[in-house]
Amino acid sequence: MPPPVGVDLELSSRCFDARSLARRFFSPAELEHLRDLAPEPHRAAVLRSWLAKEAVIKWRQRSLAHELADWCFEHSTGVLSHRRDGTVRRPCEGVVDGWAWAAVGEDLEGLKSALLPLIWRFQDDRSCFEP
Repeated sequence: MPPPVGVDLELSSRCFDARSLARRFFSPAELEHLRDLAPEPHRAAVLRSWLAKEAVIKWRQRSLAHELADWCFEHSTGVLSHRRDGTVRRPCEGVVDGWAWAAVGEDLEGLKSALLPLIWRFQDDRSCFEP
């Protein structure tokens, strides 16, 4: 069986109440980093963090409701750390054709430059990817 991979994908232009979402689910350290950002950079940073956190939680096959507040995303390094168990991961992430994405998995961390971003295409009812 292949090792698990967690992926999240959102429209990069998605509108949402970023300040409210961050206050509800983000750690004090992450809130401090985001505190002085203007509205649009703040929204983009919250979305980036959310994508990374959702991907890592899916990778661990855990519940978003139970783990979201335990993860802290370091915006300057792109590293996620779990506040209770010490797990640390650096997600692969990017934006392709207006879609922001993040992926976490054991085999992904060393392959970023060689394989990512992957652009998915659908042809003849089969999915394939092109580097």
